Amino acid sequence: MWGQIDGVAKITTARQVLSGLMGDLAANTNVGLMAYGHRREGDCGDTEIIYPIANYESGQLKPAIEGITPRGKTPIADALMRAADAMPQSGRPANVLLISDGLETCGGDPCAAAAALAERGINTRVHVVGFDLSDEENAALQCIADNGNGNYYSASNADEFARAVGEVVAEAERQMPEPKPAPPPEPVVQAVFEENFDGPELDAAWQVVNPAENLTAFTGDGMLFTSVLGRYANHDDAKAQNRYVLDHALPEGDFDLALDFRIHEQTGYENVWLSVQEDAENQIGAMAWVWRKGCGAYLNLSLIRVSDGKEEARFDTNLFDGPIVARLCQDGDRAYGDRVLEALGTQGAELRLKRRGRQVTAAIDMELPEADGRPADTFRFETEPMTVLRLSGQPAVLAGHWHKARPGESHIAFDRFTIEAGSE
Repeated sequence: MWGQIDGVAKITTARQVLSGLMGDLAANTNVGLMAYGHRREGDCGDTEIIYPIANYESGQLKPAIEGITPRGKTPIADALMRAADAMPQSGRPANVLLISDGLETCGGDPCAAAAALAERGINTRVHVVGFDLSDEENAALQCIADNGNGNYYSASNADEFARAVGEVVAEAERQMPEPKPAPPPEPVVQAVFEENFDGPELDAAWQVVNPAENLTAFTGDGMLFTSVLGRYANHDDAKAQNRYVLDHALPEGDFDLALDFRIHEQTGYENVWLSVQEDAENQIGAMAWVWRKGCGAYLNLSLIRVSDGKEEARFDTNLFDGPIVARLCQDGDRAYGDRVLEALGTQGAELRLKRRGRQVTAAIDMELPEADGRPADTFRFETEPMTVLRLSGQPAVLAGHWHKARPGESHIAFDRFTIEAGSE
């Protein structure tokens, strides 16, 4: 990719085009980025997921694109197989874009790898942009797109490259599903375990990992108050203090984990984590979290899967960018967003991790306040699902800072935790 076209290195053109197109993506677009041959010379194992598949975040994805520097081999087949393993099985259409200015140099079979990738899910397509290749090289890469049910684009200059990548992005956007209708009413469920945090002790089934008793206390009115300090307070950090893990079997079939909580927004980095975990490095969970930036604090909901200490998949929703208020930085919406955060500290909300068959979702339920001409209302939101073939482990809850290094103290309270078995 260091070869030049019209005096400009191909890698420079690729960075500029990809960064520009990323800026036009909708916020709910799920995007991932993988690179190969960018760290070491002569290493056919040099493939890396630089940006795991998650809702598009310009501030993270663009620097990742700008940081790619070609140095080594071209292990196309291995990169496609790694892409297959990294893609969440969500049931949604998926598109893979391979950009290459050369052929496989590591002895793999990229055509077979593309076929295997396309078979991993419904409507999975593998597109290829061959950049500055000969006719023979274009023909050799054509089978990747053919076997991957995708399109092949030959680009010999910067304009053709930009047009080709733009067509792939447009094709992916056309496949975006329509917004889902409101879900039907939930079936009646039965609580198979309940903790009301009334004190003076927790149920004996709870284990407290990395206990810091000086940071917790029963309030006397039916809540467990937790103060969060320091950098070791993130959901995937084994050193996180006061992680509550329950020694109780999960129900067979469908179930919900539900946690009533209150967040007093102080540092702007508070979160509540509700998960099924084998340990801190292997878990899937729902997270309600606050993020202070720009014109004020945002309330967010996430569904996150962590495997072997790495964030494997993540779906994020900014609840202050459409679901609750239209545009947070408008005066009226900003004032109302602040009232919602106040209600989160005084009235609280309910966070759920839900399993239905092989699908897992995160959901939040809270009462919105009456203010500024807006009536009081019940707000419910649920993420799109992740498909999980095997769900094992123990229920766990954690109050934390989602950004490890931020100073300050956060105050979070747990009001009620239940395991509910569905009656469908």
